[in-house]
Amino acid sequence: MTVLVAGASGIVGREMCKLLKDNLVDFIGTYNTRPIQNGIKIDFLNESELENTLKNNAVTIVINSIVERFTDVCEKNWDKTVTANITIPDILSRVCNKLSIYLIHISTDYVFDGKNPPFSPFSNVNPLQNYGISKLISEKRITANTDKFTIIRVPVLYTDSYEYLDETAVTTIAKKVMNQIEETTEDNVSIRRPVYIPDLCRFILCIINMKRRHCGIIHFYNTFDKTTKYKMAQKISNYLGLSHAHIKPIDSFGKGSANRPLDTQLIDNSYNIREFITTVIDEGIKLCFQKYFHPKIQSAPQDFLVLLDLDGTLVDTDMCHYNAYKKILNDNNFSINEQQFNKMSNHGSMEELFCECRIPEYLWENFRKQKREYLANSLEPIKFIKGAEEFILLLDSLGVEFAVVTNTNMSIVNSFKNKLPTLKKIKNWITREDYDLPKPNSECYLSALERFGTNKKYILGFENTLNGINALKGVTSRIYCITDSNQYSYTLAKKEDVTLIRDFSGFIVT
Repeated sequence: MTVLVAGASGIVGREMCKLLKDNLVDFIGTYNTRPIQNGIKIDFLNESELENTLKNNAVTIVINSIVERFTDVCEKNWDKTVTANITIPDILSRVCNKLSIYLIHISTDYVFDGKNPPFSPFSNVNPLQNYGISKLISEKRITANTDKFTIIRVPVLYTDSYEYLDETAVTTIAKKVMNQIEETTEDNVSIRRPVYIPDLCRFILCIINMKRRHCGIIHFYNTFDKTTKYKMAQKISNYLGLSHAHIKPIDSFGKGSANRPLDTQLIDNSYNIREFITTVIDEGIKLCFQKYFHPKIQSAPQDFLVLLDLDGTLVDTDMCHYNAYKKILNDNNFSINEQQFNKMSNHGSMEELFCECRIPEYLWENFRKQKREYLANSLEPIKFIKGAEEFILLLDSLGVEFAVVTNTNMSIVNSFKNKLPTLKKIKNWITREDYDLPKPNSECYLSALERFGTNKKYILGFENTLNGINALKGVTSRIYCITDSNQYSYTLAKKEDVTLIRDFSGFIVT
């Protein structure tokens, strides 16, 4: 037996390949644009190429998880939807029939309108949007093309092995929860019964191993949970210890969204679903968001290492740095604007800034030196970010191991200490003299981890730029970004899987 997993780089395909490997089943995984280990690329729209590949690899079973699954994308781009959801299953099922290959195809509960649940495999179908329509058409094509198939209809799927939060409909809810700055809404009327993908994959493996395989349509479903997106947002926020006050429940799908069924509860009496559903949503949420979870620092201070950026994160010095660059460049007949500075701070480098300002390379080091001298002697006042001073004092009083990791030189840091004496309570510093490669490289934070974070259970990182976030990614997933909706960093940071906060006030509440 050789299994071909079509769409092995997707959320279902990855889990399926892992399970097949763990169970010593010979398999081949395919990918489209993003290569995978030991995978092959097939043009599924080229029937002869597909047939030759299946023949040459002696494939006996195909699991098709190729799909355009984002409902709103399907609504806006029918051509793309047709290719992934209709044309590929049509060609694949014809080739499988020709070669007598058994086909397992993943379909959806969205073939139903959700008006009179529960729905069995024999219930009348009535999709309400392009996604459901396209998946229903693919079912019709498969049943017309071959008699060696199983179509598995599933509800919303999720997994803890996602590559980014927006990859599944459940984990993407966490993006709204973790954005503590932007007010938003979430559907609180549509009933959802999420299925944990590893449970589905075990079910597929069971079908594969059957001597007499089921041929036809079957439902795989969650018989334990009944929830809404808003209720899931509440569960996620409670687990992560974050507020959900900025998320308002609504009785609709959101402005501009595709129509969705109210309740697509699935049933299937042909087997015992309870043998396969092992993960309910409360447990699934803990699995999915464990890497972002930590208790309150006050509850276990000995378990934490806190890593803090300095400029723009602890202290409001961004304008000081900008003014320093502006004066030095102006004094030398060059110019810089605030947008160029923000770009450099967030996702650029000094070298890129100097090039953009058309500054000859032989002047770079001299300008850096002038900038350091200017800041070290500047009388310009600075202040802490809201709650930052209290946060430092709290960490110090609790005996928490913490360090400041900054791209700023020690001479400038010392001048900041003179202006803000509380900075002198910070014992651990990693400054620009302590490492070779500046942020976004992780060297500086890895150095801090090695020096101060031995055997710490929870590592928290605080930054305010994309460069800083990327530097922290090499060390921890528990990243907080200090930003606000009117700041340059916000539009960049909100795309990242980090928690967005305005200041430190939430950490000093007892």
